[in-house]
Amino acid sequence: MLIGDEHLGFGYQGLLNYAERILETLDNKEFVSNLARHSTMPYSQWWLEQNPYIFLGGNTDVEVY
Repeated sequence: MLIGDEHLGFGYQGLLNYAERILETLDNKEFVSNLARHSTMPYSQWWLEQNPYIFLGGNTDVEVY
């Protein structure tokens, strides 16, 4: 991702600059729709229908944060 000066990505402020640039990119509706057209969902429908709490051994009293 090109965002200007080659030193813009250094240090803590550089990390914040990249994070801001990523947020701007994800807010771009054209980018998101283009990405959706050229990519596929990595999980099958079977995978999405599985119980995410199965590893708890049947104890599904889990607080969702």
